[in-house]
Amino acid sequence: LQHCNNHHNRFPRAIMQIRDPKRGKMTTICDNFIDNAFTPPTTESYLTVTAPTTGKEIGQVAMSDGQDVQTAVASASLAFENWSSQTIKTRAGIMMKFHSLVQQHADELARLIVLENGKNYTEALADVAK
Repeated sequence: LQHCNNHHNRFPRAIMQIRDPKRGKMTTICDNFIDNAFTPPTTESYLTVTAPTTGKEIGQVAMSDGQDVQTAVASASLAFENWSSQTIKTRAGIMMKFHSLVQQHADELARLIVLENGKNYTEALADVAK
């Protein structure tokens, strides 16, 4: 198991690369984010994601089941209680930081949209801006 080398290792467990024994190549894996941690699905199954323009595999995403969803909903409910107890100023500050990060990484996000959806770059950049 090796952390993803892309993007200067900013993604801890969420996106990692593993060697696929069947094909002998590295595959990008995306897990669930539940309770402030990246976790594999309880099914231990992943869906292959392919680029629509090439048909080539670009990664795999977690195939979650009802148990994963229930765990995520319970965690989100607790997080919502904490979020709701924050002042408007604190919540606004967090959302402004999020907006700033989206803008800062707009090019990277747009390129991911192009790869995964087959959109052109201009459309993808507009999607990020929305």
